[in-house]
Amino acid sequence: MKRDVIIIDPDDEAEIRRRRRTSRKRPRATTEVGSRQFSTENASEQVETGSSVSNKLARLGVQRTAEIPGINDLSDDLLVQIFQHLGGLLELMRVLPVCKRWLRVGGDPRLWSTLSFYNYEHVSDAALRSILANGQALRRLKSLSLAKCHRISEDTVRLIPKSPCVNSLESIDLSWCSGASSRSVPIFSRCPGLKEVRLSYCWKVHGRALKCLALRCPRLEVLDINCCTNVRDSHIIAFAEHCRNLRYLNIANARSVSDRAICRLAERCQNLEVLDLSWCSKITDVSLNAIAANLPKLRELRLNETQVSNLGLCQVVKSCKQLEELHLARCAIGVFAAASIALHCRTNLKILNLACCEAIPDRAVLAILSCCISLRSLDVSTLPCRRIGSVVESLSGQTIVYY
Repeated sequence: MKRDVIIIDPDDEAEIRRRRRTSRKRPRATTEVGSRQFSTENASEQVETGSSVSNKLARLGVQRTAEIPGINDLSDDLLVQIFQHLGGLLELMRVLPVCKRWLRVGGDPRLWSTLSFYNYEHVSDAALRSILANGQALRRLKSLSLAKCHRISEDTVRLIPKSPCVNSLESIDLSWCSGASSRSVPIFSRCPGLKEVRLSYCWKVHGRALKCLALRCPRLEVLDINCCTNVRDSHIIAFAEHCRNLRYLNIANARSVSDRAICRLAERCQNLEVLDLSWCSKITDVSLNAIAANLPKLRELRLNETQVSNLGLCQVVKSCKQLEELHLARCAIGVFAAASIALHCRTNLKILNLACCEAIPDRAVLAILSCCISLRSLDVSTLPCRRIGSVVESLSGQTIVYY
């Protein structure tokens, strides 16, 4: 094959410079898609990038929207409704990177009404701060859980009531959260619609911080302050006076709380359905008499290791006819209390805890099993039960715990 050879005079420098300028101005092949322009010089790199994205999406079990028949015909409102049926935050975050439209739709406030990091121990301050910075999405946030998040600081928790969710937030769960303290919790009193506060095992939260919530959050319905520090009568009385809508109250391990606070609570908060007084060592029959007289809606009562007796307990089971759960572990009760339970809790009682109530004999346990037809769980741990086994075989649908 003949090739054309161009011979240039070495002395013709002007011609050499002209040819060099011409070669530099040679246009590159480009492809225009929409308003974006892509160079063919980087085509291999772009194909490789797109392939890697597809592989990542495939590993996550996510299809591109172009591969899903009819998905692009759905309106944004329908996509929001579909996203609302996802299992939670993790599932939502998996599908949002599929395309720009899904990422935009994923910021709809309806998808962010509930935000739970429960048991996500490795959630960091930076991650939570970035979410709080998305003000548009959090305008309708109602429920936030940071339970068991051990890497969240006090300063980050303090940012929550300062974010756009301050007016919509109704529930906050900081149980076991490292950022819950007497410095960060009182600032939630800025939330006018707060109905639920859970601070279980927040040892850095003291009674004085709780009193601030009582004075400024009159709409509270659920309060869990199990194991909070230095909870006293004055703090419980503050909740009784200002939070009349309480339905659920857990003050377990409040060893300084006495009958005076519980009597005031029973008089003022007559909508209580769940009350946990476990390990409140100063609680006696005086509190039980007040509960029996004022709390007809009570469904669950926990009195583990308190100073109650047969007489007080008989008053409660006789008056609180909706009782479904009763926990009496390590209480000094005997046959008389067991007989009252068998007599007055025939239809509703489902869970009964008599662990370590050593004064209750076999015949009392058998009477409860025979009479309480709805009973599903009975804990008789460490009781000297000898004839329970044969009865269990004849009773279906009941769980008996003993060892």
